[in-house]
Amino acid sequence: MKTALKSFCYFSLFCMSAFSQGNTLHVALEGSLGINSLFGNSYLKAWESKRSFNAGVMMTKDIFKFASIRSGVSFEQKGAGLKQTATNGDGDKIGKIYTQSKFNYLVIPVLLRLNYGQSIKYFISGGTFIGFLNSQKDVIDVKGSTQETSNGTNTYEKVDLGYSIGGGFDVPVSKRLSLSLEYRFNRGIVDISKYVVEKGTVQTQSSQIITGLNYNFGN
Repeated sequence: MKTALKSFCYFSLFCMSAFSQGNTLHVALEGSLGINSLFGNSYLKAWESKRSFNAGVMMTKDIFKFASIRSGVSFEQKGAGLKQTATNGDGDKIGKIYTQSKFNYLVIPVLLRLNYGQSIKYFISGGTFIGFLNSQKDVIDVKGSTQETSNGTNTYEKVDLGYSIGGGFDVPVSKRLSLSLEYRFNRGIVDISKYVVEKGTVQTQSSQIITGLNYNFGN
């Protein structure tokens, strides 16, 4: 965790230094659909991906004609789901059990973006992110019977760190406004569990399709 945190800080300081010296500022409202999963131990191999919706505000500063620094804050849902079959004492199937492990994070990405194009701008981006855990809960739904919820926030670390890569394009709709579409892959590199699970770790992973409405403060 300490090494990953230092790496995040060094990369963020470099990007923020470049951000402060940049030229045109862009601010965007973003929404995304995500496919999330957890990995790191044998128990999680049985868990399935879980869909989520995320939203945030991002700022982009052009540092060169072809490069920019991008950062902001977003609310993101992470986690995974597990489907099981419920049986009675005789081994007869009596229903389905669906467990969802839900994590709510405030995430700050710091990305370096490379741009290409005049009117329609295509880009690729890469960088790091830090996530601050707001809450975690497990929701157990026994089909046709009951639903139980347990709060597990205190069993997980408050901070998640990882890397992000992606790409997309930006289409102008007026002098100041543009619409963007982006794919971004995020992978956690630290163990978010305070306890050892199946002699392994618990780490986050997500794929996002992001749409954005961007406002250009430049000339």
